[in-house]
Amino acid sequence: MSFFSSTKKTKDEIALIIDIGSDTVTGSLTLFSAGKVPHIFFSHEEKLALREEQEIKRLIDLITKALETTLVTVQHVKNIKIRKIYCFFSSPWHVSQTRIVKSIK
Repeated sequence: MSFFSSTKKTKDEIALIIDIGSDTVTGSLTLFSAGKVPHIFFSHEEKLALREEQEIKRLIDLITKALETTLVTVQHVKNIKIRKIYCFFSSPWHVSQTRIVKSIK
């Protein structure tokens, strides 16, 4: 059973898939048809302007603005009826940094 499947089968169904990651918010319109591979026909990505030292309040504000921009952009796609919305929070939720660790014995 697929994660996106349901007990009620419809002919065609459009879903909005939102991915909120560490440095991007992406919205994709995807067509699901019974017996076929899902087809992404529209996608929009908003990058977050992250800093070295990130404050949680600023990060939430950045994510909220990026999500709003993504949803407004998706809203401008004409002649669609979104049946479902899936939202994913990708990890890791941090700004990565490379460090060299030396072990002296």
